[in-house]
Amino acid sequence: MGSDARSESKKKNSKGACALQLHKRKQNGVDDVITYKIEVAKSSRSKCRQSGELIPKGSLRWASYRRGIPINGYVSLQNVTPRMIQGAIKV
Repeated sequence: MGSDARSESKKKNSKGACALQLHKRKQNGVDDVITYKIEVAKSSRSKCRQSGELIPKGSLRWASYRRGIPINGYVSLQNVTPRMIQGAIKV
């Protein structure tokens, strides 16, 4: 059975939002990259998956991506739970 290789890196995107990128190498050698970002909402069309309210343009939101594709929608930063943060750290 192969071992998991995990690494973390912090980087800034062009908008200045800090991203924590976690890499987990699967047994078959394919990387499964999950990225968690705190980013600025580009419009006021996105909905918070916790409260159901629209996230105002310019507000901070929590986003998660798998291989660059958004997963699970967005959460307003004030609605991010400790469990979500713990999950991001444990990946």
